[in-house]
Amino acid sequence: MNIAIIGAGISGLSLANMLNGIANVKIFEKSRGFGGRIATRRFYNEDFEFDHGAQFFTIKTDQFKKFMQPLIDQGIANVWNAKFVEIDGNNIKYQKEWNLNYPHYVGVPKMNEIGKYLANNLEVILETEVKKIEKSNKNKWRLFDINSISLGDFDWVISSAPVLQTQILLPKEFAYHNYLKFRKMLGCYSLMLGFENRLNINWDVALVKNSKISWISNNSSKPERKSLNAIVALSSNEWADKNMESEIEEIKREMLKTIFPIIKYKDDELIKCEIHRWRYANIAKNNKYKYLLDIDNRLAAIGDWCIRGTIESGFLSANALYNELIKII
Repeated sequence: MNIAIIGAGISGLSLANMLNGIANVKIFEKSRGFGGRIATRRFYNEDFEFDHGAQFFTIKTDQFKKFMQPLIDQGIANVWNAKFVEIDGNNIKYQKEWNLNYPHYVGVPKMNEIGKYLANNLEVILETEVKKIEKSNKNKWRLFDINSISLGDFDWVISSAPVLQTQILLPKEFAYHNYLKFRKMLGCYSLMLGFENRLNINWDVALVKNSKISWISNNSSKPERKSLNAIVALSSNEWADKNMESEIEEIKREMLKTIFPIIKYKDDELIKCEIHRWRYANIAKNNKYKYLLDIDNRLAAIGDWCIRGTIESGFLSANALYNELIKII
């Protein structure tokens, strides 16, 4: 059985690992790296690295624990014992230290190591965007790239792309095609700040309430990170969604203006300032399906958006679909 998976994020990589050895699986990923929002941005000139997507992951289920245990055992994922605070109105309202009672894990030495590890022994075609899917004369699905060049024929096609991309990409024969139109994902902006000197803050992670910014983390406080002080700030989903088409420089200015009173930096200490727009970062509300499976047409869709916008949710969506697929293929 030949299976095409679109997207090399956590759900696509998880499913491919589960199917590896059972079917011939090929993953198509439009970007140049693995992991989707489990991402790291590196700026070589200044030697800064920022985990500008998913900040960490937790483990709540036995299935996910079993899946991630090899990464933990090999040091690909490690515990982040961060000093956590909750901020409202620029004032700390609550604080605690994360510990082994409820571990928060990160990729080591950067978040995208998780995707790289999961891609080992898989056939992943990077920088290849699937543009069209149609029936071939062999009664299989034929995939085409943006240049209308065939990417091959497959018995099954499974999208692990965000909702809107999945809705556009999967053919209208897909039984859940109309359902996808009513699923909405929220965006997010990631502000990356590099400082010459360490900031005078006594916390590593801040959950920010009632603000354009929802999250601030001292990236350098994560295990095995570089010594240079790197800060990542994430916008709130609601504010980002209202400003998704705004000029990126204006978004940067607004976020800088918002974060200044919180971290109290000096302009001359800021030596790197970049921003990334995540159009599909979170799900507006929980889905009633963990996956979408159309057996008759041999089409399916998975993703963290099927459950909740977390790394574990991406895995659980893939795992639930896998448990159905092995009954069929």
